[in-house]
Amino acid sequence: MLEAEADRSEGLLRVQAVHEFFPFEPEELEMIRAEISELAQWLTLRVTEGSA
Repeated sequence: MLEAEADRSEGLLRVQAVHEFFPFEPEELEMIRAEISELAQWLTLRVTEGSA
């Protein structure tokens, strides 16, 4: 499950957490990062991790 917020005023997709039901394999984590990047691109936002 992805916990994220689109902050249009800052131009950011803030990713607070990616919750794992089972531990991710390294290649799965890379696929998830790619999907988040594609989502941010589609929303015309930059990705930032954490609450800062």
